[in-house]
Amino acid sequence: GLPDGTLMVGGQFTQANGSGAVGAVRLDATTGATAPGWSVGLENRISGQSVNVRALEVQGPWLYIGGALTHTTGGTWTTPVYSKMIVRVSTSTGIPDNGWNPNLNSTVTSLDASADGSRVYAAGYFTFAGAQSAQKAVALNTTNGGVAQAWSPTWSSSERANYQQAILEVGDRLWVGGSEHLMFSFD
Repeated sequence: GLPDGTLMVGGQFTQANGSGAVGAVRLDATTGATAPGWSVGLENRISGQSVNVRALEVQGPWLYIGGALTHTTGGTWTTPVYSKMIVRVSTSTGIPDNGWNPNLNSTVTSLDASADGSRVYAAGYFTFAGAQSAQKAVALNTTNGGVAQAWSPTWSSSERANYQQAILEVGDRLWVGGSEHLMFSFD
């Protein structure tokens, strides 16, 4: 849920309540109707790919949206902001943050913000964040979306089935679960 009591719902859809809504829509938590006010517009400009929102995370004034996406508009902002696979938008206005772009090279499946607000963790199918290696999981800083800490886990599954499905910070541990029924815990 968002601070204003509405719900942001994501997935692989193009309509909600009979109107256009690609990948994400704000809903009235009681009625399920599309919430009045701001909305978010998502695009995936990778040839042949559709928008697919797989993860939503609220941290402070930001809503992080992860999945298969490349460009975002929102609120009163109508010029598409490039932010590949994860974007963050204001929870009060829906305007995307033009200065935050992790630039992942493939789909995000899970997001979790750190309790102290300094990091956003992502898991998925990606192998790079910009030019830096990010093997299926990454810790991003909340200032500009860059890699917060070099981290190169060695997953114990075959390359073909090597992806991560879930990520969660609990206390001083980071839990990652993924392909081939694997679960990892990191300091």
